[in-house]
Amino acid sequence: SILQVNMGEGAALSASSIMLCLAASGIFAGTFRYGMCGIYALALIGVIICIICTVRRRSWQIAGNGWLVMLMLLGVFFYCLFLYYNDFIQHTDEFHQWAAAVKYMLEKDKLPTGADFIGGSGQNCFASSLFFLFFQKLGGYNEQNMYVASTFLMTIGFLLPLSNAKGRDLKKVLLYIAILFVAIYSLYTYGTKSLYVDVPMAAWAGGLAGWWMTRKKQKRNLPVFIAGLIVLCFIKPSSGALMALYVLAFAISYYFLIERGVIEKQGATRA
Repeated sequence: SILQVNMGEGAALSASSIMLCLAASGIFAGTFRYGMCGIYALALIGVIICIICTVRRRSWQIAGNGWLVMLMLLGVFFYCLFLYYNDFIQHTDEFHQWAAAVKYMLEKDKLPTGADFIGGSGQNCFASSLFFLFFQKLGGYNEQNMYVASTFLMTIGFLLPLSNAKGRDLKKVLLYIAILFVAIYSLYTYGTKSLYVDVPMAAWAGGLAGWWMTRKKQKRNLPVFIAGLIVLCFIKPSSGALMALYVLAFAISYYFLIERGVIEKQGATRA
């Protein structure tokens, strides 16, 4: 509401804020308690501002067409709660690399170091694990909710390009979603039932690039873009930063070559 972004962009900023609050709390305070309090405070402030905007009849304008994205996100969230009901981590590598880190952070209330749990590499307590941790803090240790969180994180990235979709684009939106999920199940062994961060990383990278092409050009786009790049950098070490660099290069190239018309201007000069 403050930045006047739509619901799809707001979901990306919310996910980024969750990760940032928990990371900062774990690093500087040695506990996630303050991070959770910060998340609750942001949520409360958001509710108050939303009520104020509704009273002033500005809420629909602020929400824009992103309500479509928000409804889809809620649909995916509740679908995953049903799909993964009473499910548990079944893949050894997932438990060593991500689930164990989340369980450690939940029980010890601190960020793990490399020697604190099995398979302790630097990637274990990055953005995705902190996002999973948020769900565990809300409901207690529940492996089902890790799969819910992973799918939800992926979906936020995938739907980011549709933030500015209009009602008349509904058929294109549904086709886009169908193609994405068919691709996931065709190319990835476990589909959405996975804690591996490769698909969420690709979803955020592709989603951010697609959003850059479909965005409404305004100054408030910068926080969304920066937040997306930061999430990419910390979703997975090295490769995440490389993906962020690719997206940044794409955005710069698209701005100068397409939006500023450099190619057309050069062609006109030659003619």
